[in-house]
Amino acid sequence: MLLDWRCTMKAHIAALSIIAVLGVGRTAGAGDLDCAAFLTGAWTGRGEVEMFGTKSEVDNAYTFGADGSFRTINRYRSQDADWSEQDVSGTWTAMSGTDAGSCEVRMETTGDGMTASTTTTYTRVDDDTFSPMGFRMERVGQDGDGG
Repeated sequence: MLLDWRCTMKAHIAALSIIAVLGVGRTAGAGDLDCAAFLTGAWTGRGEVEMFGTKSEVDNAYTFGADGSFRTINRYRSQDADWSEQDVSGTWTAMSGTDAGSCEVRMETTGDGMTASTTTTYTRVDDDTFSPMGFRMERVGQDGDGG
């Protein structure tokens, strides 16, 4: 009887060891997110951000094309002011950021003989949400609604 208990106990320990190795042996690292695949598509978001020391309301629409093209429409206004709009298009690239679940997104525009580029960190919240500057952008479904 004692032998059966030891064999059963060894089998349980072996099984638990395998589960432990598989369960904690690999965590989601910064390099695990395919940022270009994740961000490709249309996104929309509203929120409040601080810009130049003033809180502003934002209403943004982003489209990241699989071909490397992008278009962003950024609407913003500070307290009781009229909405201002910035419509920008160009090319984009994305790569995994230094933190797990983050993407470094570089957008470049060319116009009037000049080129401008920005690099921004976007944090993945879930499959249909990312956060730039503390507010959320949600994926726009094919029917034009979120998700």
